[in-house]
Amino acid sequence: LADPAEDEASPGPGLSRLRRVLSYRVALGGSAAILADVLLASAANALNQADRVIMPIASIPMSAELGWTQMQQGWVLSSFAYGYIFVQMPSGWVASQLPPYQLLFAAVFTWSLSTMLTAPAARVSFSALFLCRVCMGVAEGFCLPSIFQLFSHRVPVELRSRAFSFMIGCGAVGQVLALLTCPLITPWDAMFLGFGSGGVLWCLAATAVSLHRARLRRELAAREAALNAAAYPSPKMLGLEADAGQALPARNSSDESTGVPSEPPTNSESDMLSHENARSCEDPGAPGATPNAHSADAETSHPLKGARLCRTLGSCVPLHAICLAHFGQNWTNYLLSNWLPTYLKTVLGMSTRSLSLTALPFVANAACGIAAGHAADHLVSSGRCTVLTVRRLATAVGLLGPAACHVLFACTSSPAVAIAVVTLSFALGSTTSSGYMANHSDISEGYAGLTFGISNTVATLPGVVSGPLTAWLVAALSTSADDPFASRAAWTPIFLIAAGINVAATAFYLYASKAHRVIG
Repeated sequence: LADPAEDEASPGPGLSRLRRVLSYRVALGGSAAILADVLLASAANALNQADRVIMPIASIPMSAELGWTQMQQGWVLSSFAYGYIFVQMPSGWVASQLPPYQLLFAAVFTWSLSTMLTAPAARVSFSALFLCRVCMGVAEGFCLPSIFQLFSHRVPVELRSRAFSFMIGCGAVGQVLALLTCPLITPWDAMFLGFGSGGVLWCLAATAVSLHRARLRRELAAREAALNAAAYPSPKMLGLEADAGQALPARNSSDESTGVPSEPPTNSESDMLSHENARSCEDPGAPGATPNAHSADAETSHPLKGARLCRTLGSCVPLHAICLAHFGQNWTNYLLSNWLPTYLKTVLGMSTRSLSLTALPFVANAACGIAAGHAADHLVSSGRCTVLTVRRLATAVGLLGPAACHVLFACTSSPAVAIAVVTLSFALGSTTSSGYMANHSDISEGYAGLTFGISNTVATLPGVVSGPLTAWLVAALSTSADDPFASRAAWTPIFLIAAGINVAATAFYLYASKAHRVIG
């Protein structure tokens, strides 16, 4: 950006001054600003996912030290979901009403604080730990709805598959980081303190970006004021002083009384500035900010309200298809995220330090998800496939692939083969970020945060029930009297049920999904 001294030295509203003004608009609303939004949101999701996978690893030494029963361990693993599920619909509505950046900042700060307080709460009492995990779930419930709302307004449709894939992939990166480091960290208290501190650092970075944008906005206003002053000079600047009782010339295009026209900017300058005004977008988190012109809802936002909105959402079959697909994938995700370390250690005999290998599925998930996003956008932009075809294909691969892997996983007795099968499952499942995940912005740009909140409410039900239900089913079906969790036969129905749910969810999504705007 130009030096203000040079700007003041340049006489008149020339193109050099205009270019400087436009450079501020590009910095505030151009591709660089969109990239910054995607990177910050993706980093927040990385922390969001990382903080969730600490407990499945930490619960093993915590159970031994604090004397938990198997059912208590199951309740701890599900405690996060109890807070998470009850705020999904409210958080979706709040995300459609408040600036997404401010909401995301508050969410990251709150769940990071709860993460840091987890270890002290566990040492106080089991109830205190449960409450702390519920509070963490409440805060994390606002993360993805605010990101979905942000992307719907800020990211053009031809870039959305990549943006969503990158954001979801960064969540997998956060999980990888947690799974690689947590088994090596002792004592277990340090796991929660370290990752909670990462959220505090994110808040500092987000604050720095917001302050930088606020400074750019102030300088933009000053430069535009200078440009307008040069285009419409005041009488004092022209060397004219008003005599007593004499009116000054008006600053409209022509003065009928004097016949002296004012001097507007040249057509080329005016057109350039108008074009950039249309393309620019202020920070959604700033007061008075407006949505990006990329959004189809920029001119008419939220035409549905109250009972009419509720009826529309309740009767929207394409939204029901998204909800069921999300439910099916999350049944798999919660099952593997919560119980995979326990299964590998107790059933297949893997050592605690070797549990770092469980990071491999998340590495595959991140890499394949980003690649799938690029491929999906290419298919759409090249005209080879419609948006609906891409959404259905990505969702089918992301649900049916893991369903087949569940069947294979239930049959294996080798830790290495088990890790390979889970890695393949996560790699195939990553394609859903270009499928039903991105489908929220297709069916409703203005209410994407709310529709995601509804979908995630349904999809969090597996998180609420999978912990206690899995513990109860394994104990009931186990043939081992000493350690019920060590019976591989007791786990087989668990994986087969998950495979069946994915198949059913895929069938309904292929039947009912749409990729055009049906809400709003």
